[in-house]
Formats: sequence, C-alpha cells, structure tokens
Amino acid sequence: MINLKKAFILSFSILLPIILYFFLRFFGDNKYVVSEVNYECDEVLLSALYEQDKESEIILVDIRFNLKNSLVDNLLTKLYSNKKIDIITLSEIDRNLNWTVLKTDFFNETNDIICFKSDIKSDYVLLLDNENKVRGIYDLNELDEYDRLNVEIDIINLKNEK
Repeated sequence: MINLKKAFILSFSILLPIILYFFLRFFGDNKYVVSEVNYECDEVLLSALYEQDKESEIILVDIRFNLKNSLVDNLLTKLYSNKKIDIITLSEIDRNLNWTVLKTDFFNETNDIICFKSDIKSDYVLLLDNENKVRGIYDLNELDEYDRLNVEIDIINLKNEK
C-alpha cells in the first residue's frame, strides 16, 4: 500500500509539470506590443533621415547634445554588433563611429532641438520601426533604459519575423 502511494505521488509530481507545459504551449498566447510614441519632431527628423539607405527593419536615431559621451557610444556599439539594426547619429560634429553619423542642423544655436518645446539637455535615442514610426525614446545615460531598449528591439524583431 505504501509503495502504491509513493508511485502515485512520484508519477503526479512528474506529470504535473508536463501537463502544465503542454497546456500553456497550446492555450497560452503571449502578445507583446511596443506602442507608438507621440514625438514632436517627426517631420524634422524624417526629413533628415529620408535620404539614408535602410539595411534593416529597425533604426536607432542617436541624438547628441554632449560632444563626448563614451557610455552612450559603448552601449550603442554593443547594440550595433549584437542586433540587426541601423544606427544614425545626429550631431553637430562628425564622429568616428561604426555607423552613420549625420552632421545636421537639427540643433539651433542654444543646442536645443529646433522643434522641441521642452527643455531636454541629455543624449537620447529614438527607436524607429520599419514604417519609420517612433516606438520609444530612451535616455541611455540610465542603464535601465538600455535594458528596456534591448528588450523592445527583440519584441519588434519577433513581430517582423511573423
């Protein structure tokens, strides 16, 4: 009788995770969506990017206020080498980076973005999908934002593969 109890408990403990796995596999449906962000500079940004050749489905637009920011450079280099993305840096100066750098008049004399009404003074990155819609704005001086960007690139890539 005791051996029968042990056999029942053992078989139940082995079969329960298998049953749960197959239940979630067939009936569970995870849908992740990276929503579109309302960005005030759409027209100005798209006119600057219009002439660029697109090699991948995802574009990161790196907008720089600080002339030297090695943290942002290193994080973007890591993304560029590990993901299938294009990176375009908008800057007042030409930089020695592995990706496209556009020397642009996107900034005015006080180093503000021309079309922005708010007072943003840090470097940030825009995530654009294959339809050139802004999917996120990230301040890469914070590592949590880098992690969020990395995950959202993967979500958009999964959506594009289907």
